[in-house]
Formats: sequence, structure tokens, C-alpha cells
Amino acid sequence: MKAIIFLATGLFTIGIGFVVFFATHNATTTSATSAAASVGIDLGMTMILPSIICWGVGGLLTLFGIFGLLGGMARNTELKEIAAGGVQTNAQITFLDRNYTLLLNNRPVYSIVEYVFRDNMGREIVRRADNIKTDQVIRAGWQVGATIQVRYLPQNPYKSGIMFAEI
Repeated sequence: MKAIIFLATGLFTIGIGFVVFFATHNATTTSATSAAASVGIDLGMTMILPSIICWGVGGLLTLFGIFGLLGGMARNTELKEIAAGGVQTNAQITFLDRNYTLLLNNRPVYSIVEYVFRDNMGREIVRRADNIKTDQVIRAGWQVGATIQVRYLPQNPYKSGIMFAEI
């Protein structure tokens, strides 16, 4: 979700940069240029600077959005792999809090859930999920100490995911 917001904001800012560039490019008449030059101002650079700033900021936001989308697609592929070949086990919630990085109507959309489980070799694995929907956490009545179902890959137990019951 954040990646899409970054991407849309970046593209919008780049578009604003083009609008500002063409609007200021057409506004530089010879009388304005000669008046600015008489007091020592380079009107050409002054008029193009806002566009450059918009393009730079928009480009960075667009890159953040693209990298976020690529990371999300990689995590989605990982979750499909966990669902197909993972081992299901019980885990205990060790930390539960709201994730305030994305708000909707001043309420957090996601919650942070940290959990611990033992893999098939008896090792204790601690994992954290930062993007569990807050509504799901509330409906399930999760609290610290509650038992939840997780699935993990036996060859790499650090690749795990929380299992949700069908609602």
C-alpha cells in the first residue's frame, strides 16, 4: 500500500514539474528577461529550478514506490512458497502493537505481531510481521501470550508466515 502511494505521489510530482517547466518556459518573454538581466538575475535558471526540484523529488518517490512494489512481489512469492511447502506449527505471540506508519481516519491500518515458535529441530525462532491488518487482529482477539498458527519452510525456518482461519 505504501509503495503504491509513493509511486502515485512520485509520478504526480514529476507531472507537476513538467507543468511548471512549460508554464515558466512560455512566461519568459524578452521584456521579462531583459528586466531581470538589468538587475543581475539569471531568469532562465530561476524559472527552471522548481521543475528540477519536482523532477528530483518525484523521481526519488517513484523509485521508492518501484522498489517497494518489487519487495512486495518478492514477499508474495515467498508466502506462496511457504503455503505450498511449509510446515504448520503453533507459535506464541510475544509482542503486539499498532503500526502507526499508515493511518486511515487517524487509526492504524496494520498491527505489528512478533511471535516465537520451535522448528522441527527444536530451535526457537522469533519472527515479526509488521503488516497484519488491525481489524483481523481485533476480530481474532489476539493478545500477548496467545497461541497462533504459523507455517515455515523446513529448510529455512526464518521464512515463515501467520496462518489465518477462513472468515
